[in-house]
Amino acid sequence: FTALSNLSLELKRQITPLFEIRAMGQNEVKAKMTIDAYLMRACKNILKAWPTEEVCFIDLYGIPHSTKLETASSPLNFVLGNLKAGGLNLIPTVGLDRDGGYINEVKLFLEKNQGIELCIRLTREDLGLPQKTANDLNALLEQIDIGKDRVHLLVDFRFIREDAVDAH
Repeated sequence: FTALSNLSLELKRQITPLFEIRAMGQNEVKAKMTIDAYLMRACKNILKAWPTEEVCFIDLYGIPHSTKLETASSPLNFVLGNLKAGGLNLIPTVGLDRDGGYINEVKLFLEKNQGIELCIRLTREDLGLPQKTANDLNALLEQIDIGKDRVHLLVDFRFIREDAVDAH
C-alpha cells in the first residue's frame, strides 16, 4: 500500500489498481487476529492508499466465501460494504473459478448499487481453453445479469516464469 499511496494524483488517474485481499498470513495468525479485524485493516489500508474518486478493482480471491465473520456478514459483503461506505469508487471482481455464493453476492451488490461495473478476472488456464472460457463467460454474464458494456476483463498471469519468457 505504501508505494501506491506515494504515487502522485496525476499517476493515480492513469491506472486502475487491483486490490486483492488474500488469506491471513502467519503474522496475523500468530497475533490471533480475527478475520473481521484483518478485513477491516485491509479496508482501512485501501481507503488510505487510494483516492475515493478514482476507480479500483476489489477481489477477495484468497478468502473462502464460506468464512464466518463475527458480524454475521460474508467476507465479500463486509469488504464491499465498508469500502462503499468509505466512499470508494470500486468495481467488484469475480473469476470463472468462484463458487455460486460469491457470484450471487456480487450480483446482489450490483443490483443494490446500480451503475457499478464488474471486473472478470481470467487466468492463464482460462486462456488455454478458449471455447470453454467463452461459454463460461457468457454463462457468468447471464447469471449476474450484466451487459458486456459494464464489464472489464482482466487477464492475470499471476507470475511469469523465467523459463516461459522468450529471450529473443
